[in-house]
Amino acid sequence: MQAKLDACGITPLLADYAWFAPRDDNARLLQEALRLSAYVLARDRNQLAGQLLGSLPEPASPSIDSVRRQAEQYSRGTWLSHSGAC
Repeated sequence: MQAKLDACGITPLLADYAWFAPRDDNARLLQEALRLSAYVLARDRNQLAGQLLGSLPEPASPSIDSVRRQAEQYSRGTWLSHSGAC
């Protein structure tokens, strides 16, 4: 996702997920998370990981959980995370 976002911007990335969303619940969740974050990502593409972590449900399907784990490991930008611990 980051490579597509960097190369093309948010609109083509959203279009990719729009094609799959009607047939795939995981694609629909990703498309919605991207759509909600579009205004932020249009200005700062480095915010993808943080935006996905803030928008995707937890726990979810194995596919969405995998995207969340990858976003947690991605250190390109700065973002805050709530670990659930005090």
